[in-house]
Amino acid sequence: MEIYEIKIKLYLLKNIKIEETQTYLAYFIDSVMVKDNMFLGVHETNQYKFYTFDSLYPLAKSGFIKKIIHMCLE
Repeated sequence: MEIYEIKIKLYLLKNIKIEETQTYLAYFIDSVMVKDNMFLGVHETNQYKFYTFDSLYPLAKSGFIKKIIHMCLE
């Protein structure tokens, strides 16, 4: 089994509540996957997807992740 890790720098254009970050990230990943026919087939099936993602960091104590700062997605 091969395992890959992709690190992404993400620049936010608006503040996001910490509770909403997973929703935004899942939407972003899904919107990219459906653009490729191979991943579209996997995306539409009801099966284990074989990928996972973490949340943004650093987490802000204010309850928001601030816009225009460097974030990393692992």
